[in-house]
Amino acid sequence: MVISPTEQLPGVSLKLPSDFHLLPLDPDLANRVAAQSELLDALPLAGGDRRELVALYVEALATRLRDADVAGAAFCAVRIDDHASTATLTVGYHSTATTDRTLALLGTVATLRGSEDMTSVETTTYAGHPAATWIAERVLPGSDGGADDLVLRELQVLVQAPEEPVAVLITLATPNLEDWPIYRDVVRSICETIEFQPALDSEESDHGRVLLLPVGDGSGGREQ
Repeated sequence: MVISPTEQLPGVSLKLPSDFHLLPLDPDLANRVAAQSELLDALPLAGGDRRELVALYVEALATRLRDADVAGAAFCAVRIDDHASTATLTVGYHSTATTDRTLALLGTVATLRGSEDMTSVETTTYAGHPAATWIAERVLPGSDGGADDLVLRELQVLVQAPEEPVAVLITLATPNLEDWPIYRDVVRSICETIEFQPALDSEESDHGRVLLLPVGDGSGGREQ
């Protein structure tokens, strides 16, 4: 859900594997295209055709996420064994209406377990913070009457922020179901790196601060 601009929002940092790349989400088209160009220059792309395909993919993701309740995003496009594999990671805020982290988590879990769309609902902790995790699948309709529908599987992790009535929602989504065990372990590792920073007044930042850091580089992240 959208966080009201009058509420206090914490910052959060996450360290990402090197195969995940920050996705430019600037609402200004010129700024977003410039950031995408820098991103493409940094990727090991062979040939203009491949660069064009990745550029289209990156812009399609940015367009889809631009109006969503997303504060930061990253994507992965790799080859696993003999096939191409992609995944997206998004980070957003979710109001819990209470600073009692145990109460907020129990309420979330009770709601999720009552939904037919969510499976594998569990409670856990990441970096000492209480969290709930669950799996969801969505069907993205294709253009051929269902023959080319795309099944997207998501692992969602809701981590309660300390001393704030808000949680951070981390979602990893992939259409490559055969690679699910790999991505499941990746997002768990990412969540173990979560760190919260003091809240910002949302008049200064509509979405708080989300700092996505590459693994092994404590200064290489960029605020989105």
